[in-house]
Amino acid sequence: MSCLGLVQHDQIKDEAIKQNAIPFLFECTNKLTNRAQILILEILWALTFRQEGALALRSNHNFLDKIQIISKDSNDEPLKKAADGLVWKLIQGNSYKP
Repeated sequence: MSCLGLVQHDQIKDEAIKQNAIPFLFECTNKLTNRAQILILEILWALTFRQEGALALRSNHNFLDKIQIISKDSNDEPLKKAADGLVWKLIQGNSYKP
């Protein structure tokens, strides 16, 4: 099972949030490229489906700016899809929606 497959389970999401993994994942979005960056964005997107995860992600304005830029400007479809999902959950939706 892949990391993305694992993080689809609520118990894993909760533990990742509890263990304060989100700041580490933010750093990874700045350092990784290509498929690795897509995977990190997909993991962060999965974490938005937990209220605590969405709140932590919304609190990082640099990250919000980054995903909006990727969503608007990227020609890489898988990267754009992950960014679009994050924008949809974190910015376009005014409140937490499970």
